Amino acid sequence: MNKTLLSLAIVVAMAFKTSAQTTNTATIDATSGNINIISKYIYSQFSEHLGNCIYDGIWVGKDSKIPNQAGIRTDVVEALKKLQVPALRCTWWLFC
Repeated sequence: MNKTLLSLAIVVAMAFKTSAQTTNTATIDATSGNINIISKYIYSQFSEHLGNCIYDGIWVGKDSKIPNQAGIRTDVVEALKKLQVPALRCTWWLFC
């Protein structure tokens, strides 16, 4: 009787173990024509706080004689527009 119960317990345990094991798969079909476009704002340019890149480069202050909007040089903004920079990431705003 004990061997029968033990055998039954092993079979039930194996059944639960195999049913609990699942395989996950993912399929990417690049030929389906249903391809989403990645937003251009994910990719950006980074402005590093080195030398005169920020102060006297991009940031001149609101009271500067250099043409600016809110302290940022307008000629630099126009140049970035020509380069089609979608976003400018920078840490230097912390220092303004």
